[in-house]
Amino acid sequence: MLCLKCVKKNKGALTVEAAISLPLFICAFLSIAFFMRVAYIHNNVQYAITGAANELSTYSYLYSVSGLQAINDEISGKADEYGESASGHMTGVLEAFDALGNSFEGKNRENIDVGDLEGLFSDGKVAIENVTNVLADVKNNPKKEFISIAAVFAGAGYEKIKSELSTPIVRFFMGKYINEKIFNSKGGPGAYIAVNEGENPLQAFKFDNRIFADNKTIDIVVSYRIKTVLPINIIPEIHMKQRAIVRGWMSGDGEVTSISEWLEDGEDSEDEEDSEEGEDSEDEEEEGSIWDLGNFEYGNYIRDKELKKYQSEGPENIYKVRSINLYAKTYQDLRKAKSSIRSTINDFHSKTKNNEGITSRTLIVVVPEGALTEEAKKMFNELKEEAENKEPPILIIEKEGYGKPTGH
Repeated sequence: MLCLKCVKKNKGALTVEAAISLPLFICAFLSIAFFMRVAYIHNNVQYAITGAANELSTYSYLYSVSGLQAINDEISGKADEYGESASGHMTGVLEAFDALGNSFEGKNRENIDVGDLEGLFSDGKVAIENVTNVLADVKNNPKKEFISIAAVFAGAGYEKIKSELSTPIVRFFMGKYINEKIFNSKGGPGAYIAVNEGENPLQAFKFDNRIFADNKTIDIVVSYRIKTVLPINIIPEIHMKQRAIVRGWMSGDGEVTSISEWLEDGEDSEDEEDSEEGEDSEDEEEEGSIWDLGNFEYGNYIRDKELKKYQSEGPENIYKVRSINLYAKTYQDLRKAKSSIRSTINDFHSKTKNNEGITSRTLIVVVPEGALTEEAKKMFNELKEEAENKEPPILIIEKEGYGKPTGH
């Protein structure tokens, strides 16, 4: 009898312990699972802002092709001299761009050919007084995303304004990569980015962007809050801040594609430059590498040097020079470099395939010395095969040269 009572007491004790510990175990398990969800949200947002930065980088050649870089530098230089008049002049242009940036939000993405973009700036030198005329021509077609993108590069030193102008564009591109399941407008348990019902979920992100502040990089910084409704709710809200930095692609990566065109452009200044060329090249070697400059600067320099080697070629032989710094962080992942070069090949092909007067097409890709690793050679072999299979085919010549970036 006594033993039976002991057994009953023990069973009762086990039941009470299970009743107390099981809910705690479940709460702890769910809390861990929800924090895994926080990690997923973080990774998805990082993927989205990196994708948006790469999209902006794709269009950043407009910064130089459209003449906005020259406009930016000119007005920045005159701001101190002319004070309010220069500032007021630029503010008017920025306000016009801002109106387009607002109308850009919520529009569907439209595929635009690179040639169409460059056609808008046919001479590559848009005077400041013509910017408003361009806006008037395209104001009724906000789907043309390059108009808003061009606005990003017209800041003339107004970094805060440029950041605000870039926000709707970054949000637009983020929408391509973000998983909308990370947002929640109805509340409830879990970990999510809380948004108001009926509101664009991407409005939950606050941006502090720096677009070509150093004339080289696109720097996107996003901040947001993750609401955590957990069984053991130690941290009800998590403040997140993430960043993505990519190097912009400028027109200096091989804008001129024919020897005759290049000779016409450089004919006037060639004689003046020849006498100083030797001294300049020596100074560059002493002071640092050409690869330390921005894409536009080293791209133009290498293009001119390479095309000089083919001056005797006739107009039926067309060349394009593309320089790419494989040491740059953007291209440490060779898949990105491959994608970028492939875009150049496709663009080169589309522009020349219908010209019956061209008998050969050659793309010269220049990389820093020592950058042609076995992996890089394999990448170029694959690209060569793709280019040779096009109709008409393109010959790719990869080569190292012009030193290395400082530190490599």
